Amino acid sequence: MSTSNLHDPPDGGWGWMVVVGGFIVNGCAAGTFRSLGVLFLAFRQQFGASSAETAWVTSIMMCVMFLLAPFATALASTIGSRPIIMLGGVLSAAGCIIGAFASRVYHLYLALGCLTGLGCALTVSPMMAILGQYFSRRRAVANSLALLGASITSMTLPLLFQYLLDEYGLKGALLILGGVMLQVIVAGALIRPLELHRNETEASSEKFQINTDDAIMETRSAAVVRFFRKLWADMDFKLVKIRSVALYLTSLFLLAFSLIVPSMYIVPRARYLQLRTTRQPLCSR
Repeated sequence: MSTSNLHDPPDGGWGWMVVVGGFIVNGCAAGTFRSLGVLFLAFRQQFGASSAETAWVTSIMMCVMFLLAPFATALASTIGSRPIIMLGGVLSAAGCIIGAFASRVYHLYLALGCLTGLGCALTVSPMMAILGQYFSRRRAVANSLALLGASITSMTLPLLFQYLLDEYGLKGALLILGGVMLQVIVAGALIRPLELHRNETEASSEKFQINTDDAIMETRSAAVVRFFRKLWADMDFKLVKIRSVALYLTSLFLLAFSLIVPSMYIVPRARYLQLRTTRQPLCSR
């Protein structure tokens, strides 16, 4: 086997299990914040908040999720995708569970907005990044199947949220949602690093070590500094300076704005128009 073949992604095998993990991650993360519009009026009535105050819940969640995505990807490259994604699953579930016991609307800002948003940031971008390491020729198919999870849950979770609200109330719905978000931990556990990437990681780590004696004498503060230097090196923002990339990112921003924002408020609008309850969740998709 040639050296070039060793460096090629497997394009299959266990990579399809990673695709299943990507399906779960995108389904839980993207499907959740796209379907939170069903809970909009429940939040507003439960805490006696205005529409503007309630809208901050999903706004903070999306802001934290997308703003910290580059940091999450760099952190996964430094530490590893599996522990970062599993940590994100824990944080996402913890935010939903803590939000179930909220007594003020600003408690939801911290729980669902910051904590769940941080958890989603630690899962989506690292999962899609590691997925690209398993596929080359079939990368488009693998990415499409992984992103399919967001589309399916965007259609099914609004119905589930409405059912949970009717049967268990807001608190019960958030607790069950926290249990659903725990499935991200299973998705993170499906990631099995390639042997090639392990060898490259070992080779890169050897560059930082002068000899064994120096590593033993190295202070803890120096190790922390070295960690953050590598983390900053992985956060390469040079691509943003390329015009085509900047234009592409701008188009993605406008696309996300036009797709996500209306889904947050169309269900309250449907209730204002006094549509039947069974039809209201369907309006969010």
